[in-house]
Amino acid sequence: MSKVVLDVSMSLDGFTAGPNVREEEPMGRRTFDLGLGPWGGTPWPGVPSFVVTHRVRRDLLGNNGGTFAFDGLEGAVRRAKQAAGDKDVFVLGADVARQLLRADLLDEIRIHLVPLLLGEGTPMFDGERAELIPKRKARRRGRDPSTLPCRVSRGTTMTAAPSWPRVLLRSEDSDHHLSVIETAPAPGVSPPLHSHDFDETFYVMAGELIFQVRDEYFTVRAGQLAFAPRGVPHTYANLSGAPAHQLIICTPAGFERYFARMAAERQGIEPPDGRSSRCLRSPPWARQLTPTQRLTSRNVGQSVSVGRLR
Repeated sequence: MSKVVLDVSMSLDGFTAGPNVREEEPMGRRTFDLGLGPWGGTPWPGVPSFVVTHRVRRDLLGNNGGTFAFDGLEGAVRRAKQAAGDKDVFVLGADVARQLLRADLLDEIRIHLVPLLLGEGTPMFDGERAELIPKRKARRRGRDPSTLPCRVSRGTTMTAAPSWPRVLLRSEDSDHHLSVIETAPAPGVSPPLHSHDFDETFYVMAGELIFQVRDEYFTVRAGQLAFAPRGVPHTYANLSGAPAHQLIICTPAGFERYFARMAAERQGIEPPDGRSSRCLRSPPWARQLTPTQRLTSRNVGQSVSVGRLR
């Protein structure tokens, strides 16, 4: 029976690549775009590769007899297992591996520990939790003891909120119609009151957040959403004392570039457009109304309506 296997080298402190190396979407679209030139064909000659992407296109035949096929996450896994028959499907890189783990589609993890401490770079995992069962194999002469093969216990994977903003849908993936960003506002976090020239929808997945839209305050809990129309002053705050987790949907797209630069800085990698987010104290498409006005338990007071949906 075909298994989906992650076979990866990782530093002792949990990174698959050092700083200033762009995060990859393993056999994701960016890896394909960057690697097609040097490779000319699929990573393994004659073996089909399935590119996980939102931008689906026709299959492409490489110059080494291998075919690139393009599909979403579940579609790519399904097609790869059909093509593999009774052989295993190997996952190339960290980002798609994390997606597979969250979707409970990863069967086995084989980690090769490298005796390095990188300190920063592309992390192998980002808050995912799962029960891993070590695979017992007969000891053989020459076997590398730093290789850790584990079986993923299906149905035990859990996802924690990411430690930095994560862009899930980019402008180029939606013809600039919308973008989606995943964030985890820590307790006490509140951006300044601001407005911008696009609509913004906030969907809270865990915890609770207090929003201000115009002069109205309301609490949004897990499973609820808030909406801030373009041009309308708004902000939010995590005043619960506990972690929160939300999706931000921007229409039209563009705002995700600011979050992408912020995430790249926190990971110690090159920003996608080569510019630091520090040079943008306020994103160029946002108008910060009151630099020091942020939501706190003191200035919110008793004016919060609980559970109000926008």
